[in-house]
Amino acid sequence: MDFIKKTYIEILLLVYLAFALTFAEIQKRAVPCRAISVFIDKYPPHYFVDKDQVKRIIMDKGERTTGNLIGRINILKLEKAVRANPSIERADVYRQIDGRLCVSVRQRNPIVRIINNTSESYYIDEKGAMMPLCDRYTARVPIANGMINEPYASRYTTDVMSFGGENRKTVLKDIFQLTSYIHQNEFLTALVEQVYVDYNRDFIVVPKIGPTTIVVGSVDDLDEKFRKLWIMYKKALPLGGWDKYSKIDLQYKNQVVCTKK
Repeated sequence: MDFIKKTYIEILLLVYLAFALTFAEIQKRAVPCRAISVFIDKYPPHYFVDKDQVKRIIMDKGERTTGNLIGRINILKLEKAVRANPSIERADVYRQIDGRLCVSVRQRNPIVRIINNTSESYYIDEKGAMMPLCDRYTARVPIANGMINEPYASRYTTDVMSFGGENRKTVLKDIFQLTSYIHQNEFLTALVEQVYVDYNRDFIVVPKIGPTTIVVGSVDDLDEKFRKLWIMYKKALPLGGWDKYSKIDLQYKNQVVCTKK
């Protein structure tokens, strides 16, 4: 009997909870929308969009918000509109019981700025998506230039790793692989200012301090290549002087080739 009584009480509690949640949702939907509140994640610390810009996106969709019953507002339509901004990675729109329509936004996090061989410029973010430059803000990321013929306009926010299928190598895939590696390494992030692609599609890094250029070559064996570079910067360069060499070449197995100035 105790088991049956306990089960009966649990069922009643579940029914009551379901009823309370349903009633709360009905009450929330019947409240007029009194304001739009926008929350932009502090990470990544970029300023591609601001709160007023997000609010304008909401207003420009022609969806009546303030004064309208909050339950009548098309949440999915507004989320789709906000996410369409190429500088925004994620957007969540939700209702509050006090009548506020809330928009939570996460911006894209670029890791490299591309300048192709027609002088067209755009970013690639940490997920591999292409994104345009912004008139109001410039991200402090390495620049990649040289023999890059990939345009931006025809591949609006496309994942660069999908170009030509999984098995086809492209210069943007290689740039993304290299700059992702740099982005995830504190030493390299502080060191690298520019990545240049030469006619052989080899990569040359321009550092902020040390030699004029660092030849990486292909994107193969990056762990080994940058391990050798770390040893050079930690042990050899401080002894001989930061400006002793004009070039460091990391392409050769088990050795580093240095060219003196």
